[in-house]
Amino acid sequence: MIANPDDHESHVRIGDELKAFVEGGVSVVVGTRDDALVPEIVRAWGPYVSEDRHSVSLCVPQATSARTRENLAGNGLIAVAFSLPSTYQTVQLKGRYAGTTDATADDLLMTDRHREAFARVNEGLGIPRSQIEAFWNRELVGSPLLVTIRFVVHQIFNQTPGPYAGLPL
Repeated sequence: MIANPDDHESHVRIGDELKAFVEGGVSVVVGTRDDALVPEIVRAWGPYVSEDRHSVSLCVPQATSARTRENLAGNGLIAVAFSLPSTYQTVQLKGRYAGTTDATADDLLMTDRHREAFARVNEGLGIPRSQIEAFWNRELVGSPLLVTIRFVVHQIFNQTPGPYAGLPL
């Protein structure tokens, strides 16, 4: 079942601070599951919070996200972890799938901005840009095309390691 993106009954609004975090130099991992509860993850790039602050779009490699997209089409459930490598601050957004499209020029621009922010964060940790670029290129081997997944956010959780991990934000 795919969520109706216009269903405003249980979505949450993303505030300014969380928007800046989600769209910053974070590592982004999308989690889904199939009907047999078998999990699937894929790395994502270019997260973008909608103007109404109720949904998030992000890009995933087309070939490596096939199972993720099948799971989303099947049950619509999605959980996305956003983690800042320099501090391990982590936030998880859970929600309902709202659609997949081919990546637009704007999506690719957001992906480039995210890649740059991610590289800067990691350079600050002493990881050379060449290693970050190799990481990016390795992910795209066999899947250079990106698609955009959009989901409506229904829950927000703190997942930063420590005593508050798992609590709603």
